[in-house]
Amino acid sequence: MNDDKKIQQQIRALLALAQDEGASASEREVATKRASVLMARHAITSLDVEAAERERIEERELVLRGGRSTASYATCVAIEKAADAAGLVAYYRDRRDRRGDPHVLVRVAGFGSDLDWVMPLAAALASYTAAGWASWRRANSARYKRSKAPHRRQLRDGFIIGFGIAVADAVRETRTAALTEASDDGAPTRAVVVRSREARIAEWVEQRLDLKPGARLTSNNDTRRAGYSAGRASGLGTRKAPPEGAKGELALAHRAVTAALVQLRGARAVLAGA
Repeated sequence: MNDDKKIQQQIRALLALAQDEGASASEREVATKRASVLMARHAITSLDVEAAERERIEERELVLRGGRSTASYATCVAIEKAADAAGLVAYYRDRRDRRGDPHVLVRVAGFGSDLDWVMPLAAALASYTAAGWASWRRANSARYKRSKAPHRRQLRDGFIIGFGIAVADAVRETRTAALTEASDDGAPTRAVVVRSREARIAEWVEQRLDLKPGARLTSNNDTRRAGYSAGRASGLGTRKAPPEGAKGELALAHRAVTAALVQLRGARAVLAGA
């Protein structure tokens, strides 16, 4: 069995473990993160130049449930940042006022081989931001309780956006490292192909979609920094160990993982389709 098939087999095994209700919460958490990172790197290091040129652009969806008072839109913004870092384009339909089923519908446009790892990452990001915010709120309950409703939303949205920016930075680093490895292996044309694919996506979006800037969010800088620290500590989007200074945030994230994995059940449909 060659290295490429071994990696594909490992990814399939990790995705299966991430969906296994018989596995422990920590096992499923680790499997989700490792699968997304492996798929991110594998999408580049195994990139077949000729096949990449023939691959078609498609769209996939993720539903973020909740109305205007919820974190659904801030989570959408966080996912958009991660998708952009992966060279894809995310946009949304704002249905937060829909009676009986308020939600934000996130659509991501890109090539199937990239969407295979970005969509599980997006689903995990939605769960991790919710769990991380709950941990921050508990740890800063006095500040949260004395804040009025508009400021509470700014605190929450700042944390979520900061978390998304951190994951986006990690995705960029992972892709850059993978491209460097590919070049070291004597395949410098992969970097050219990746840029070409990104240009094709941009052209596809320009021709097919009439996108407008989304609603502006007002967020809190303190919680944005806390969210960024928690996002880096989460390990989402990166193959590196978290920095030494992030261990406190990592501990908070781990205490919230059980709650996050309840939400990850909704992501299993995405993982199964990957």
